[in-house]
Amino acid sequence: MKPPPLITLMSDFGSRDSYVAAMKGVILTILPNARIVDITHDIPPFAIASAAYTLKNCCFDFPKESIHVAVVDPGVGSERRPLLLQAAEHTFIGPDNGLFGFLTEIDLNSAMEIDAAALPNRTLSSTFHGRDLFAPAAALLAKGKAIGELGSPVPLESIHLLEQAKPKLTASSPKAYSGETVHIDRFGNLITNIDAKLLQGDCWQVAVEGVQLGPVRRCYQDVPKGDPLALIGSSGYLEIAVHAGSASDFFRGKLGAMVYVKAEQ
Repeated sequence: MKPPPLITLMSDFGSRDSYVAAMKGVILTILPNARIVDITHDIPPFAIASAAYTLKNCCFDFPKESIHVAVVDPGVGSERRPLLLQAAEHTFIGPDNGLFGFLTEIDLNSAMEIDAAALPNRTLSSTFHGRDLFAPAAALLAKGKAIGELGSPVPLESIHLLEQAKPKLTASSPKAYSGETVHIDRFGNLITNIDAKLLQGDCWQVAVEGVQLGPVRRCYQDVPKGDPLALIGSSGYLEIAVHAGSASDFFRGKLGAMVYVKAEQ
């Protein structure tokens, strides 16, 4: 017998409280043989952009037909919609707050608003839709329920996009862009929204928060230990790092820190 699709979970819940366990309990009650994989529950609280970056960079590494539940939801209980989306033969479940906006650039082919009445009968909390809406919807889909039985269609163009600045062209000759940091990883690397595709064909000089870093490097070892540098990370975006150190500590980094790149003449 074919095993049920994988269900991945991602949130800003952390590991000290019962929230993640409650979601897993709901899933396993509906589908005892569920296969559950934790992406991470260490997204900074309410950091939707960081969650979107994390999900985008790993979701399609999972097998097709996987179901991804992502809960970073500062608007829980408000008028924001609970969504069930299908893209590139994967399913995504979570709040309509921009977290899934990247799917509109990939292969978003259907969107549904989850109907609580279509889920197992339980009290719907206004503060924990991860347990009461998103987890049961994922379990029912993995169990074989059709997506159309769980809600009603919504226009694809109505999916909320992140209110996040894209890199801006600040000069055309020589080219120069301004961007910002959108994620800080475990090593303290500052990941920016500057796509490597923008930096092809020239030698680019990089500055962050007024500090000149020199050209984009190939790897950490291109500078002495303790020195800052800019390089293209595995996600395909420009990153600010410190060789054997933390760029977040070095720059007292935070999400939204300004990064500038300029092509050499």
